[in-house]
Amino acid sequence: QQETRHRLAEYRRWEPQVHVDLHEMSSRSTYFFPPAAEPIHPLIDPQTVSWLEVFGRGNAAAFDAQGWVYYKAESFDLFYPGYGDSYPALRGAVGMTYEMAGGGRAGEVIRLPDGRHLTLADRLARHLTASLATVDTAGRHSLRLLEDFVEARLAPEREEPTSFLWAAEQPEAHALAELLHFHGIRLHRLNRDLEVTVTPVATGSEDATRHRFAVGDYVVSTRQPLGRLVRSLLGETAEMPEEFLERQRQRVEQGLDAEFYDITAWTLPLAFNLRTWRMKGEPDHLRTFVGPGGEGRATGSGEVGYLVPPRGLVTYRFAARLQRQGVRYRLLLAPVTLEGQAFPPGTLFIPRRANREDLESLLGDLATATGMTVSRAGTSWHDEGVSLGSNQVAPIRAVEVGLFRGEGLEPTSVGSLWHLLDREVGLPVRMLELGRLEKLDLSGFDTLVLPDGSYGLSEEAVAALERWLEAGGTLVAVAEAVVELVDQDLVDFEYWQPEDDGDSGGKGRGASLEEIPLYTPGAILATDMRPGHPLTAGIPSPPPLLVRGTAVLLPTDQPQQNLLLAVPESPVIAGFAWPQAAERLAGSLLVGLQRRGAGRVVGFPQEPPFRGFWRGTMPLFLNAAMYGPSVTRGGRY
Repeated sequence: QQETRHRLAEYRRWEPQVHVDLHEMSSRSTYFFPPAAEPIHPLIDPQTVSWLEVFGRGNAAAFDAQGWVYYKAESFDLFYPGYGDSYPALRGAVGMTYEMAGGGRAGEVIRLPDGRHLTLADRLARHLTASLATVDTAGRHSLRLLEDFVEARLAPEREEPTSFLWAAEQPEAHALAELLHFHGIRLHRLNRDLEVTVTPVATGSEDATRHRFAVGDYVVSTRQPLGRLVRSLLGETAEMPEEFLERQRQRVEQGLDAEFYDITAWTLPLAFNLRTWRMKGEPDHLRTFVGPGGEGRATGSGEVGYLVPPRGLVTYRFAARLQRQGVRYRLLLAPVTLEGQAFPPGTLFIPRRANREDLESLLGDLATATGMTVSRAGTSWHDEGVSLGSNQVAPIRAVEVGLFRGEGLEPTSVGSLWHLLDREVGLPVRMLELGRLEKLDLSGFDTLVLPDGSYGLSEEAVAALERWLEAGGTLVAVAEAVVELVDQDLVDFEYWQPEDDGDSGGKGRGASLEEIPLYTPGAILATDMRPGHPLTAGIPSPPPLLVRGTAVLLPTDQPQQNLLLAVPESPVIAGFAWPQAAERLAGSLLVGLQRRGAGRVVGFPQEPPFRGFWRGTMPLFLNAAMYGPSVTRGGRY
């Protein structure tokens, strides 16, 4: 998001030694400041962690003088590196979160359950007091803070380095490099082909092997001031203390919620679906990565048309631009080799005939703007695969997409899906009010998207969706929207349910973990993908998926409906999941497709564009939204 990017640029300009993220929490609470709760990310420097006690005591003295109550530890951990405290801490600063009672509904004044009133002035006074106390503590310890900050930045330079390498030819390879560069992480590219001993990142294997890398492949070493941040973002799962996990198990068995505050895995190579390798030391023959900038170009010669191989998210940006410019194009659903050059499924084919006269210059401008490679085709005759006139090169029509918002829907789900379609891809999307569904004219929409949230659709709303589906619409449902469609009998997916033994215990005290739904706090699963399906075109390998929540969708008995499944054995490759939950997740359905009359429902039990950075599963969602209406009608799809 723009706000995050501007804030990060300012953070890098300032590079503070002390950073406080001021928040508000439930109005029924009081005030929180560090020390933080467990777990604490193991890569955060212990000396940095020790400062939390110093600042906490300084804040406590200021609050005690006012007679204000507060608490520390208990609920706000220092684990996920995306927090406003853990991220600065991984950069060497003393990062802290302060939470004041109030939240988004407190307004100018709110009446509390015990009859007291909490005012906006009360909230301002506490945040101001904590801030001034923090400044005072920092001033009294300024020299030591500077010394510890410098030491935290120098420490990775003195340690034995680890390097992470990934091939530049992978779809999201450049996007990951640009993201790391934006954070101030130093990257390099290989100046020549190289064969080194490496181990794969986050595959469960520690077996070293010889692997060959090519000129232009990416290299990131931990021997740099932000080496700890590099390891936290690119490396393996950060382990949680056994004592913390044991306490969570006891809470769950007592019928209480576990204290996992956020996700437990975020490995960026998995999020970007990039095969990445780790080696000891640093390779030779490197050149510095100088930052963003496309490498788009037009190649070849020919009069038949133009081919654009898939490169992840930017491909859909290219396709959306074609749609906005009124350019007709097709999608390769099967591999094609023409004039000695191979093009995989997901490649865009833009015929020269029946398109605008300035097509050549338009595509050249698009290639430059997006960094895509456009290859001119001089023949439809294939060397291997299919010819350009095949039915496996499907014409894609411009789509009208509607995205629902409104009461009960999760704003973050609505926002992330809208941001992906509108801002990241540039696809026109109309926002629709869920509460008016039964009154809307849906006939002009090709695709409708139901975000996560609480639904409870009326009979009239369900009937409206059913009529639209029967007429040929493509309905894309995310997270709890899939549950709603199951409950309304619009799809016949099934969820895992505990066995009914007649005991009314449920999630009660003493229930075993085998008997109850278990919350998975953001673990990453390895997947199997249905090859050769139109909705998996352009995805070179099964994308790992981040799983949160208790819902587990069972695979159907129709293989053509199971687009993405968790692998059947040991599916969790990063993060934490209870062993009993991992067993249920093995082989579970992660993306499913079902016919409904002339239409289709595509179900995503998890958020495909999670927080805007889970790029590996975005193509599945975008294939469904942009291409689904063109490639899933009729036939076997």
